Amino acid sequence: SGCRVGGLVSMTVDALHIDILDNGNRRGKAMVIEKGARPRYVFFGNECALAILDYLEVRPANTPPDLWLNHNFTAPLSYQGVYHLLRKYAQRAGIKRFNPHAFRHRLAKKLEAERLPHRAIQEIMGWRSDAMLQMYVAYSVDELQRQYENYLDGSGDT
Repeated sequence: SGCRVGGLVSMTVDALHIDILDNGNRRGKAMVIEKGARPRYVFFGNECALAILDYLEVRPANTPPDLWLNHNFTAPLSYQGVYHLLRKYAQRAGIKRFNPHAFRHRLAKKLEAERLPHRAIQEIMGWRSDAMLQMYVAYSVDELQRQYENYLDGSGDT
Protein backbone atom coordinates (compact mmCIF):
# COMPACT_ATOMS: atom_id res chain seq x y z
CA SER A 1 0.00 0.00 0.00
CA GLY A 2 2.96 2.34 0.48
CA CYS A 3 1.73 3.11 3.95
CA ARG A 4 4.21 4.33 6.53
CA VAL A 5 4.22 2.40 9.82
CA GLY A 6 2.80 5.51 11.49
CA GLY A 7 -0.11 5.42 9.06
CA LEU A 8 -0.64 1.73 9.61
CA VAL A 9 -1.02 2.15 13.36
CA SER A 10 -3.33 5.17 12.83
CA MET A 11 -5.91 3.16 10.85
CA THR A 12 -9.37 2.87 12.37
CA VAL A 13 -12.16 0.47 11.51
CA ASP A 14 -14.48 3.29 10.47
CA ALA A 15 -11.88 4.72 8.03
CA LEU A 16 -11.67 1.40 6.17
CA HIS A 17 -13.56 0.88 2.89
CA ILE A 18 -13.60 -2.44 1.02
CA ASP A 19 -15.53 -2.86 -2.23
CA ILE A 20 -16.49 -5.99 -4.17
CA LEU A 21 -15.69 -5.69 -7.87
CA ASP A 22 -17.72 -7.19 -10.72
CA ASN A 23 -15.23 -10.07 -10.99
CA GLY A 24 -15.69 -10.95 -7.29
CA ASN A 25 -12.34 -9.55 -6.21
CA ARG A 26 -12.04 -6.97 -3.47
CA ARG A 27 -10.22 -3.68 -3.37
CA GLY A 28 -9.90 -1.26 -0.55
CA LYS A 29 -8.68 1.99 0.84
CA ALA A 30 -8.15 3.38 4.30
CA MET A 31 -7.71 6.90 5.53
CA VAL A 32 -4.51 7.23 7.56
CA ILE A 33 -2.81 10.04 9.45
CA GLU A 34 0.89 10.11 8.76
CA LYS A 35 3.84 12.44 8.71
CA GLY A 36 2.92 16.03 9.45
CA ALA A 37 -0.51 14.94 10.74
CA ARG A 38 -1.80 14.99 7.16
CA PRO A 39 -4.58 12.56 6.29
CA ARG A 40 -4.35 10.55 3.08
CA TYR A 41 -5.74 7.39 1.55
CA VAL A 42 -3.73 4.22 1.17
CA PHE A 43 -4.96 1.63 -1.32
CA PHE A 44 -4.79 -2.15 -1.33
CA GLY A 45 -5.84 -4.99 -3.56
CA ASN A 46 -7.74 -8.25 -3.33
CA GLU A 47 -5.30 -10.33 -1.27
CA CYS A 48 -4.86 -7.65 1.37
CA ALA A 49 -8.61 -6.89 1.46
CA LEU A 50 -9.39 -10.57 2.04
CA ALA A 51 -6.79 -10.78 4.82
CA ILE A 52 -8.27 -7.70 6.52
CA LEU A 53 -11.78 -9.18 6.27
CA ASP A 54 -10.51 -12.43 7.84
CA TYR A 55 -8.87 -10.42 10.64
CA LEU A 56 -12.08 -8.48 11.28
CA GLU A 57 -13.97 -11.77 11.69
CA VAL A 58 -11.77 -12.88 14.61
CA ARG A 59 -11.40 -9.41 16.13
CA PRO A 60 -13.63 -9.08 19.21
CA ALA A 61 -16.57 -6.64 18.92
CA ASN A 62 -15.95 -4.53 22.03
CA THR A 63 -12.45 -3.31 21.24
CA PRO A 64 -10.82 0.05 20.60
CA PRO A 65 -11.71 1.72 17.26
CA ASP A 66 -8.13 1.25 16.01
CA LEU A 67 -7.96 -1.30 13.20
CA TRP A 68 -4.76 -3.04 14.30
CA LEU A 69 -4.68 -4.23 17.89
CA ASN A 70 -2.08 -5.95 20.04
CA HIS A 71 -1.99 -9.74 20.47
CA ASN A 72 -4.72 -9.81 23.11
CA PHE A 73 -6.92 -7.18 21.38
CA THR A 74 -6.78 -4.77 24.35
CA ALA A 75 -4.81 -1.84 22.91
CA PRO A 76 -3.79 -0.37 19.55
CA LEU A 77 -0.77 -1.95 17.90
CA SER A 78 2.20 0.38 18.35
CA TYR A 79 5.00 1.30 15.95
CA GLN A 80 7.30 -0.90 18.03
CA GLY A 81 4.79 -3.75 17.83
CA VAL A 82 4.68 -3.55 14.03
CA TYR A 83 8.48 -3.44 13.87
CA HIS A 84 8.75 -6.45 16.21
CA LEU A 85 6.28 -8.52 14.16
CA LEU A 86 7.90 -7.70 10.84
CA ARG A 87 11.40 -8.31 12.21
CA LYS A 88 10.28 -11.73 13.51
CA TYR A 89 8.94 -12.72 10.08
CA ALA A 90 12.02 -11.34 8.33
CA GLN A 91 14.25 -13.48 10.55
CA ARG A 92 12.10 -16.56 9.84
CA ALA A 93 12.53 -15.85 6.12
CA GLY A 94 16.31 -15.56 6.53
CA ILE A 95 16.44 -11.82 5.88
CA LYS A 96 19.35 -10.41 7.86
CA ARG A 97 19.05 -6.67 7.22
CA PHE A 98 15.52 -5.45 7.73
CA ASN A 99 13.79 -2.07 7.70
CA PRO A 100 9.98 -1.71 7.35
CA HIS A 101 10.47 1.52 5.40
CA ALA A 102 12.08 -0.51 2.60
CA PHE A 103 8.56 -1.58 1.56
CA ARG A 104 7.83 2.06 0.64
CA HIS A 105 11.00 2.29 -1.44
CA ARG A 106 10.13 -0.95 -3.25
CA LEU A 107 6.61 0.24 -4.06
CA ALA A 108 7.90 3.59 -5.37
CA LYS A 109 10.31 1.73 -7.68
CA LYS A 110 7.55 -0.58 -8.91
CA LEU A 111 5.17 2.30 -9.60
CA GLU A 112 7.89 4.18 -11.47
CA ALA A 113 8.82 1.05 -13.44
CA GLU A 114 5.16 0.68 -14.45
CA ARG A 115 5.39 4.25 -15.78
CA LEU A 116 2.71 5.74 -13.57
CA PRO A 117 2.65 9.51 -13.88
CA HIS A 118 4.95 11.09 -11.32
CA ARG A 119 2.06 13.10 -9.89
CA ALA A 120 0.10 9.87 -9.26
CA ILE A 121 3.11 8.29 -7.54
CA GLN A 122 3.48 11.42 -5.40
CA GLU A 123 -0.16 11.19 -4.30
CA ILE A 124 -0.07 7.42 -3.69
CA MET A 125 3.07 7.74 -1.57
CA GLY A 126 1.83 10.80 0.32
CA TRP A 127 4.68 13.10 -0.67
CA ARG A 128 4.40 16.86 -0.70
CA SER A 129 7.03 17.14 -3.42
CA ASP A 130 7.74 15.26 -6.64
CA ALA A 131 11.42 15.55 -5.71
CA MET A 132 10.93 12.69 -3.23
CA LEU A 133 10.66 10.30 -6.16
CA GLN A 134 14.32 10.92 -6.96
CA MET A 135 15.28 9.93 -3.41
CA TYR A 136 13.10 6.81 -3.33
CA VAL A 137 13.91 5.51 -6.78
CA ALA A 138 17.67 5.24 -6.39
CA TYR A 139 19.17 2.21 -8.14
CA SER A 140 22.04 -0.01 -7.08
CA VAL A 141 24.83 -0.76 -9.56
CA ASP A 142 23.40 -4.26 -10.10
CA GLU A 143 19.91 -2.86 -10.79
CA LEU A 144 21.34 -0.37 -13.28
CA GLN A 145 23.24 -3.14 -15.04
CA ARG A 146 20.06 -5.28 -15.28
CA GLN A 147 18.12 -2.34 -16.70
CA TYR A 148 20.86 -1.68 -19.23
CA GLU A 149 20.94 -5.34 -20.25
CA ASN A 150 17.15 -5.39 -20.58
CA TYR A 151 17.42 -2.35 -22.84
CA LEU A 152 20.06 -4.07 -24.99
CA ASP A 153 18.02 -7.29 -25.16
CA GLY A 154 14.97 -5.34 -26.31
CA SER A 155 16.68 -3.17 -28.89
CA GLY A 156 19.15 -5.55 -30.48
CA ASP A 157 21.98 -3.05 -29.89
CA THR A 158 25.29 -4.15 -28.42
